[in-house]
Amino acid sequence: MDTDGTAAGGWEEIIRGLIARATESAPTEPGVYRMPCGECVVDFFITAEGEEHWLVAGDERSYTRETVAIA
Repeated sequence: MDTDGTAAGGWEEIIRGLIARATESAPTEPGVYRMPCGECVVDFFITAEGEEHWLVAGDERSYTRETVAIA
């Protein structure tokens, strides 16, 4: 047990649950969205092949729904 009385795996389950809820509530319609931090903006679009892409302003990488939800 941790010092706060929770099992070590308990926090992992809590965090996984938070990520799952954020992933499920992520936008499904392409567009430009402001992240919860209020400073970052993501451009969500779907390619002709049906792949989702999430672009963060100022970052050359493309992200997935899950990585955006974690952020």
